[in-house]
Amino acid sequence: MIQNALDEWILNKATPFSLDPSSLNDAIDRIVASLDPSVELLGFGEPEFRTLEARLAAASGPGLFIPTHRSQGLSASEIEALPIRSGSRKNPTYFPLTPQSLADFDALAFLGEVGYSRGGPELP
Repeated sequence: MIQNALDEWILNKATPFSLDPSSLNDAIDRIVASLDPSVELLGFGEPEFRTLEARLAAASGPGLFIPTHRSQGLSASEIEALPIRSGSRKNPTYFPLTPQSLADFDALAFLGEVGYSRGGPELP
């Protein structure tokens, strides 16, 4: 169900993909291919209601790639009103997407589930 222009934009501009390397560009292929299939969750809860992450998660399967076009064509007031997701309980290096992310990045790659490869440094 489309709630507003931002939700419609996500649904129209996002390109869903699976974690199969053939569906991603070379840079994303290398990142995804390097993941160990045996992963441990990073301590993220569900994204808070109406955050950009919650909206992207509602529009995606395992993941999606969406060009932002520097947020052109989107309502500035709608973008500014986006709540910001809280961080990870275990990984202090995580930073949430903010309204500014739509203008700062040329594209967003969103994975519905992220893990942590065993054998990496311990998380707090």
